[in-house]
Amino acid sequence: MNASSLKILVAERVDVISDLLETVLTFSRAGNVFVARTTEHAEIMYDMHGYKVALIDLDLLSAGGLSLAQSIKGKSHDTMVVLMASYADPETIDLARDIGVDDLLIKPFSYDDLSNHVKYVISRKDAT
Repeated sequence: MNASSLKILVAERVDVISDLLETVLTFSRAGNVFVARTTEHAEIMYDMHGYKVALIDLDLLSAGGLSLAQSIKGKSHDTMVVLMASYADPETIDLARDIGVDDLLIKPFSYDDLSNHVKYVISRKDAT
């Protein structure tokens, strides 16, 4: 998959984190990055544009990250979903797995962690 054509949705409620994610992903040429700060905004953007990768904050405003992940996976199993969380209790991990989340990224994470997780889901997508 050509990274420059890859569309990435970042759904993150904290402005500083979403801005940082957008900058890092754009600078690393991971693809075209679009940011949403609420579940509703992310849903609208996903429905309008479709994305190959969605990085979703577990604590996203409104319905929450698991709800958004479930909605996206219900619309397309082709979208690779990475759930970002500041905690990873076993119940949340089980729910994420049941929904079909492709990867879990624990906050705080480094640039290398972010890059490796995005590369991992892209390689999984390319292998299918």
